[in-house]
Amino acid sequence: MNIAAIVKNLGPSQCNFFLTKEFNKLSEKCENSCTVFVNDPTIPVIDTSFSCPVVAFLPHFKGSCISTDIYTTEQMLKNSSKINKFFYVWDLEWVTKRLNYNNTVELMRNKDLKIIARSKSHADVISNFCNKSVCGIVENWESSKLLEITGK
Repeated sequence: MNIAAIVKNLGPSQCNFFLTKEFNKLSEKCENSCTVFVNDPTIPVIDTSFSCPVVAFLPHFKGSCISTDIYTTEQMLKNSSKINKFFYVWDLEWVTKRLNYNNTVELMRNKDLKIIARSKSHADVISNFCNKSVCGIVENWESSKLLEITGK
């Protein structure tokens, strides 16, 4: 299975640590091909065993792609390639940052986008915020659950 994520960078953060750890685990199996597209190439939080091209190569990707924040979700949705689009809501950005409510809700309610929550409490907040149910809950990028959700 081809699976990818889009991040701003792979620098030190809890999200990037778990993403890299779980994608390394997935990459050990020959049937999985993992990629992390980055906007800002930096030294990863831990060593990677998968490719990390810049996001400009996203149009050449085929498979399931997971964005990690509002910015990377916008990038993914503007992409012209035929990919399965997921938004893994790690942080509830609209709670901590000033974001345009209408634009954020419109983005999250996009019919081509499936939302993955980090926890049950995140799922409840997401559902309340944009009136859209999540397609699954995955704690800390757990690879087995991620494959189960994105493989559908």
